[in-house]
Amino acid sequence: MSSLSTISGKADFSEAIARRDRFTKPLFDAANPFAAKLVCDITDNTVESAIATMRRAAFKGADVFNLNVSLIGYEKLEELSRIFDGVKMPVFTAVRRASFLPVYGGTPFPPRQQTEAERVDVHLRCLDFGSVGVDMELDTFHTDKGSVSLANEIAAGVDQERASVLGPIGDVSFDDDAIGQQKEAIRQIKSRGGFVIMSTHTARPINTSEVLLIARSAAERGADYVKMVVRTRSQEDQDELVRASLALRKEISIPFILMPMGRHTVATRLTLFTLGAGWAITQAEFVPGGFHQQPLIETWLPIIRALRAS
Repeated sequence: MSSLSTISGKADFSEAIARRDRFTKPLFDAANPFAAKLVCDITDNTVESAIATMRRAAFKGADVFNLNVSLIGYEKLEELSRIFDGVKMPVFTAVRRASFLPVYGGTPFPPRQQTEAERVDVHLRCLDFGSVGVDMELDTFHTDKGSVSLANEIAAGVDQERASVLGPIGDVSFDDDAIGQQKEAIRQIKSRGGFVIMSTHTARPINTSEVLLIARSAAERGADYVKMVVRTRSQEDQDELVRASLALRKEISIPFILMPMGRHTVATRLTLFTLGAGWAITQAEFVPGGFHQQPLIETWLPIIRALRAS
């Protein structure tokens, strides 16, 4: 049976939707970057396990949950509604492609969403269940057409000499057709009362100019928030993100988070958060084969508390 089956007319998600409407506006505060939230990634494989992890994380101090829908096994999409009813904290969704899922460790269920439109449809349906928003990649709708074009990146403002050496940034599209479809998806998301995070997990290191280019592009497409997870290969790559974070704080109007991805990046993740990021991204526990450079809740709490008290 299709995972995109129609919601029964008897279904009532009003309580979860009302909760969504209460939580959406306070989540972001660009004028006060230290009014931050502790966002816990949920990477469980079952509905029951996801609910248990969120409840446990809430007791530890998490404020918001990022539910990775592609990892969860279900017969009908409606089964996910129990997650939004099962916790009182806000939950938003990520619907990742199959190629991204191994980063979480374990053996995920094969994603049912094979096209970009199907992935967006799952976001929309979860908004009907009470999700507060979506995490949508900046290359959404592009992969239906093939790999991201280096020529498009250069035309958008990426330095040609740098690009010729390092290759495409990856996970971000500057294709006009893809951007047009993203804007329409964002319109539909916001019409349901949800917010939009536009995100990228880059394939290579990026400099301050490229960080600003991506952030401005996300804002122009209608994002409420931009998240950039940057592959780094050296300490200098991580140091560049410190400079970029300071520039974002001065030049970008929407909240942001900038994080390195790679070995020995925990210290830089913690540092970048204190330089103006809107959210701290965490996880409830480490799993074998998972991403262990993402700090646990107990690592973040003393920093969050210090900023809130300052």
